[in-house]
Amino acid sequence: MLEGSVEHASNGSLREISEFSIILLFGGYLLVDSLNGMLMTKFALPSVLSVAYKQLMLVMLLLYSYVYARKAFITSCLLLMTVFTWFLFRFTLVDGLHALEPLQEAIKAAYFFIVVAVVSDFKFLQLKHLKNILVCFIAVLLLNVFVTLLGIGERAYGDFGAKGFFYAGNALSGVLVICASYFLTKIYSRSLVLFLLIGFFLAALSLVIGTKSGFLGIVLLMGLLILINLDARSLLLSFVTVFLLSIAAFLLIEQISQNPLVERVRFFYQQGGIYYALFSGRETFLITLWPVLLDADIYQMLFGIDIEQLYQVKRLRSEMDWLDMYIYFGTVLCLVCSLGYVGVLARLWLVRHTLLGLSALLSFILLILISLIAGHVMFNGMVTPLWGLVCAFALNKNVGAKQVLKEESF
Repeated sequence: MLEGSVEHASNGSLREISEFSIILLFGGYLLVDSLNGMLMTKFALPSVLSVAYKQLMLVMLLLYSYVYARKAFITSCLLLMTVFTWFLFRFTLVDGLHALEPLQEAIKAAYFFIVVAVVSDFKFLQLKHLKNILVCFIAVLLLNVFVTLLGIGERAYGDFGAKGFFYAGNALSGVLVICASYFLTKIYSRSLVLFLLIGFFLAALSLVIGTKSGFLGIVLLMGLLILINLDARSLLLSFVTVFLLSIAAFLLIEQISQNPLVERVRFFYQQGGIYYALFSGRETFLITLWPVLLDADIYQMLFGIDIEQLYQVKRLRSEMDWLDMYIYFGTVLCLVCSLGYVGVLARLWLVRHTLLGLSALLSFILLILISLIAGHVMFNGMVTPLWGLVCAFALNKNVGAKQVLKEESF
């Protein structure tokens, strides 16, 4: 009996070590993405480091689930089998070896669901783990802004936008929205002053990085949190915020009007109105792709558009995620992903009265909205692991049910 207790304790320790190791890997992946971007932009090396690191994370998740969470392992295997079955159909019926590129994107989409399935079954998960990861991510973003201001890092758009060493600056909007959803949801009930300060800081950070969708996402997030918790205090906060912003805008109107991001939005607005400014001219990408989409045969509609035809028009994606999912995945895999998103969203709705549940739900909604007008969200290797991690924390029974919000929230 004593030997059984010792063996049980040993297994518990090994499981805890395994979980902590995986959490550490998650905490470091944005820094690895930054280093990977530096190797690509400064030394013209292929994107190997980031891919290898994410594959290591995936293997660790699968090994952990095989040993300690068989249901999550089966779910993960079914997801991967679905992706590879789709790939075989696409390889055979559409574009042969060209299907390898869409396969990479499909694995990125599946990554989100695998993280949700496995991490939500962790036994020793703690709220501080998520907080520490998000703090590290904000620190990495600030570091990249700093190296850009020093003249070492890269600009996002010509002479503005401090994206640092990140190769895909647009993807940072998703990371910012996920981090903001947690911190602003957590701080709202504690201090309105801190809520405003942190909200303005994150919004300013998104403007410095040069991500318009990130800025809009954070502004929408602050508005949603005030609306969800609508009371006399929230109304007062809204009036004070609008009043202070109006004064600031009046005093800084000249500096604001000369901001490169504002000038870029104004340029697009002058070209085609509010619609053109919102989509940053992405409808021109759609115009280029439209003939290819119309000429697609039944197999392309089901499994994705022939990549060779996309090369012929020199446009591989529309930079609007839902349309790009159809281009790469076809109707079949798009439907599978959509059902998966609905399933996760329904589960998050059931835990919306918890801190993690509400923050994950809000980030989920905002990422879906952002993906309608921007790319690099739904199946981006920089966003999907963190997105899945936040949802998994919210759904994990050992940590997600803690810190229940007031019942009238949402």
